[in-house]
Amino acid sequence: MKKGIFTKILYLVAILLLATQDIFADVSNPPQTIPVPPTQEAASVKSIFCDEYTDITSIKGFSGRGSATATVKSVMGNDMIYFDQGLGGWSFVELGTTLNLDDCEALCFDIYVVKTGFTLKVYFGQGASVTIPTPLVEGWNKIEIKLDDYRNLPAGKIPDLTQISKIGFINGGGYDRTVYIDNIYAYGDLGGDNPSVDPNAPTVAAPTPKHKDTDVKSIFSDAYDNITNLILNNPGSPAAEMAVVTPFEGDNMLRFNSLNWALVKFDPTLNLDGMDYLHFDVWAESTRTIKLGLGNWSSQANTDALTLNAGWTSFDIPMSVFKSADLTNIIVSKIFSSNGFAITRLYFDNIYTYKGDPVGTPIIYIEPAPEPILAPKTVKSVFTDKYNNIANLEEGGTVGLTDFDLVYRLTEADKVLRICSLEEMTLHTTATLDFSDMENIHFSMYCDGEGGSGTLEIGFQAQGSETAYYSSLFSVLKTDEWNYVNIPVHELKEAGLDCSKIDKILFRGSGNIYIDNIFAFKGEYAMGLGEEGTISVDWNLASADDVLPDKEKAYLGVNLAQGSGGTVHGVFNTNYSYPTFKDLHYFKSKGVRLIRFPFRWERVQHEVNGPLDMELDMKKIKEVIAEAERIGMYVMLDMHDYCRRNVDGVTCKISDSGKLTKEHLADVWEKIAVECQMYKNIWGYDIMNEPYGLDKGVWYSTAQAVIDAIRTVDMQTPIVIEGESYASSSTWPSTGGGLIGLNDPANNLIFQAHCYFDKDKSGHYNLGDFDKEVSDPQQHIKRLQPFVEWLKEHNQRGILGEFGVPGNDVRWLNLLDEVIAYLKENRVAATYWVAGGWSSNDKVSIHPLKNYTVERAQMRIFEKYTKDYDNTSSGTGCILHNESGDLEIYSDVTADHVYVKADKAMKSIALFTMSGQCIKKESIGSSEARIVTDGLVPGVYLIRILIENGSVRNFKFVKY
Repeated sequence: MKKGIFTKILYLVAILLLATQDIFADVSNPPQTIPVPPTQEAASVKSIFCDEYTDITSIKGFSGRGSATATVKSVMGNDMIYFDQGLGGWSFVELGTTLNLDDCEALCFDIYVVKTGFTLKVYFGQGASVTIPTPLVEGWNKIEIKLDDYRNLPAGKIPDLTQISKIGFINGGGYDRTVYIDNIYAYGDLGGDNPSVDPNAPTVAAPTPKHKDTDVKSIFSDAYDNITNLILNNPGSPAAEMAVVTPFEGDNMLRFNSLNWALVKFDPTLNLDGMDYLHFDVWAESTRTIKLGLGNWSSQANTDALTLNAGWTSFDIPMSVFKSADLTNIIVSKIFSSNGFAITRLYFDNIYTYKGDPVGTPIIYIEPAPEPILAPKTVKSVFTDKYNNIANLEEGGTVGLTDFDLVYRLTEADKVLRICSLEEMTLHTTATLDFSDMENIHFSMYCDGEGGSGTLEIGFQAQGSETAYYSSLFSVLKTDEWNYVNIPVHELKEAGLDCSKIDKILFRGSGNIYIDNIFAFKGEYAMGLGEEGTISVDWNLASADDVLPDKEKAYLGVNLAQGSGGTVHGVFNTNYSYPTFKDLHYFKSKGVRLIRFPFRWERVQHEVNGPLDMELDMKKIKEVIAEAERIGMYVMLDMHDYCRRNVDGVTCKISDSGKLTKEHLADVWEKIAVECQMYKNIWGYDIMNEPYGLDKGVWYSTAQAVIDAIRTVDMQTPIVIEGESYASSSTWPSTGGGLIGLNDPANNLIFQAHCYFDKDKSGHYNLGDFDKEVSDPQQHIKRLQPFVEWLKEHNQRGILGEFGVPGNDVRWLNLLDEVIAYLKENRVAATYWVAGGWSSNDKVSIHPLKNYTVERAQMRIFEKYTKDYDNTSSGTGCILHNESGDLEIYSDVTADHVYVKADKAMKSIALFTMSGQCIKKESIGSSEARIVTDGLVPGVYLIRILIENGSVRNFKFVKY
């Protein structure tokens, strides 16, 4: 390190010096120049070994490889760290004091390489190393390491940047080198600016806490003394950023950017046993949903989804929610977006636990009521968070011990009616309710069991009438779960109620009752998530040995995608996983016989052309394949990498020339085929997921190279080829059609397309509303047809490898019904995206919740098709799904008619598409009718029959 004040002058003079000068006489192969001095502003620098700035530490010594001869040498009057034949193993510079670099953006240094260059890795004394992506060259190299490269490492490998005691260097090639190091310093603040100055921060402070100090254990709050520190232990994927910002003097907030999920570590750990509530305030730019968990490395418990409003939202979570975690040893908190997509920006404040009750508004914590999924135009809502309410409710009187109030389930965004010690009570509506054109009135009901068994009768009273009409449906409520009832409107009409001007709702019964989701609707009822109750799986039967069915048949399966995402390589069971045996058993119980199994190239082969990882990833993959074979399920292996992977620290895409080529992909697939060819249940090798953005002709030649390589070791297993442009089905003739020319010596190719049904075809369904996403009632079929028709034209086997819909609107479920029926009719195999235990936050997930006890709404449609998917009639008539026991229905295949006979006279018949479009409506006036189906496009249709007494019957049929 150079002394004195003439840095820049000496730098210019040094350039002119020759290697023969006496100044180098005592140094072996020394630098002939000094490095360019750093130019960072001193105010933003923490200097370790650099005379341009004031050092904040000293060099205590050296350790590791070459430490015996390592020293500080003077070169041209400039002190430099000198390692003579070091770096073949880790060579460490030991610091005189421990440094905190957590508020810095980058670590910089200059390194001089004697003779041949090499690849350098740097180490901070704990965690994993960071590889310098550009190999060092002979002479001076200026290095700048973004400290985010450390913060984004998997859990367990993230160094504590607040405790830097040494810095290590190593030659990635593993042999000794001689180097000189100078100008070691860190600069800047995290993110390139001062995190305490944030232009996006809230403009108003969070509510001031009101709990007594003596009742509080504070985690992050300026109102109390905090008992721990917060450390970002794992930023998740994509990597979240955490920083403390101070938008107001003395008011610190905890900011998260790009939060999908993150693990925050408590140091020291927390003992929260005996505390009653966890409080925190969260600021969001717009409505969002998150979940929060507490626990340690062996056990953790999470909240349900918490709704954030724009601005500040306050939460008081009963600690009983986290009872499955060890509250005496809380090490981490997991914070994550509940829909699976990163939230741009969140701010937290006043995170603390306390004894006693919440202050102010009554807040309860029970399971959320199942979200209604009926189409808004079929609903008149009185009390829901889903739809626009047409009236408000007010207390109209109670009898006996009955106590009524409006409470919040965690936040003011989720209101619930609570009736304690129910005997009788009345609710007034602020506007009369006209339900005369509706068919049923829905109520969701919950009994907590604390007030005894729950029973409930529901009545209605019309404006100006003295008579209340109670439904004949008397509910005995299950405890600690949501129940529901649909009261037929025609029953109330027949009893004498004027359903056009209801202004009172009455309850009588017993117990502590919570009520939510009061609305009237017309048409067939579709249950919300979990309303069918707890599902039961015969696990012994689902896990029993079974034979593989006919491989040539078309199957309806699922993607078990735990291995498709996360940091690469990542840590197994932290950043990614693979399907569990229980996953396989559950879907086998639902009739699924085909699994698409995504995995990542870099995890099974760490270096291109290198060996497969038989110790972990290939071992785990083969275990899943073997279990699937045992229980009679096929597996399609899917390399889920979009024709991209990391090579030498740089993300590369496959090209004719470059670091990643078709030969590399052919090499890994030949090795995978060697490992998997002995299994009888490999349905196909899906050689690459969704190729896109490649140079012209590259994907075709790459696919051919992979086919050729696999066929050198396996002539039996089908090879699955996806089209370009993300395997889009809607553009298949242009982006996949040319693949017909591929040559497979085994003549056993299967072509794969993907299709989603939101506006931008991404599968993200970001608009959040069916009406915004779907503009054409036939757009789903139109997107599928180019691929399906191409398969038929060229007599090829095909599979729709990815498709999926949200489960929060019955119209999506109806659309899903039409999609599967269309694929079934055309004998195209399909695998639904997505399933697997790590997909629970995805909008389109079909994976069950709560340890396989709560069914997804999509499964109600899916399960209808799995067991006989490849058993479709080739006729042109209709297959009927009669859901009304008092109707006789049959079809005339030759005449394209459907005949209906009812017990009572039918008033009218209407024909709808499953997306809700009315195609025709006819008046009947008799107990028999004929429906002409000639001319209808293939798909699923709904026929709605209005009986003369006002009741409605619905049935579906499939038109081929």
